[in-house]
Amino acid sequence: EVVGHARDAVQTVNRLATRLDALVEELEEPLRALAPGLMRLAVVLDDPIVESLPDTLAKVQADVLPVLRTLADTHERVAFIAGQTERIMTFVDEASRTIAHLPGAALLSRRPRRLAPDSPV
Repeated sequence: EVVGHARDAVQTVNRLATRLDALVEELEEPLRALAPGLMRLAVVLDDPIVESLPDTLAKVQADVLPVLRTLADTHERVAFIAGQTERIMTFVDEASRTIAHLPGAALLSRRPRRLAPDSPV
């Protein structure tokens, strides 16, 4: 019975060896081609800065992204203010032209300058 178990074990090991040999044959060339790149990657991943990346990303998400969103909102607000200012300036220009045509309007532009309170008269 021990011999039978040993024979079964040898057959199982032979099947495994055959399967492993086929896998190694299929994968050996691609793995050898990848080796230089994997070595370079290992050097990069060994850099201590890689450990700080999660914290840095969290800070960017917490601090920088809200600022960028605010900048986008600010652009919209500035555009709105610019549009409103343009409308106000158009109104002021039209009002100035209307006032200029009123009788006596020229006298408004010839008003004497006020002197400073501490200036001699």
